Amino acid sequence: MPPIELITSDVDFTNLRFILKAASTDVAGAAVPAVAIGYGMFVTNVINFIIIAFVIFMVVKAMSYLKRKEELLLTEIRDILKSK
Repeated sequence: MPPIELITSDVDFTNLRFILKAASTDVAGAAVPAVAIGYGMFVTNVINFIIIAFVIFMVVKAMSYLKRKEELLLTEIRDILKSK
């Protein structure tokens, strides 16, 4: 998603997480990793989805507007041809 990357530039939510239990060492001296809920990727995906959905909505709205104009023009042409 290069356009979205351009808009959000240095904003990076992928490393956000809620730590439930901090990293530690056990009795044998081995490292025990932290227990955490990573929500950063979810936030990033939600923001990307909202941006993409808005852009698609605007494109569909523009297409609908152009189609309405075209139908109005075709109706006017039909009426002019009918009157002759």
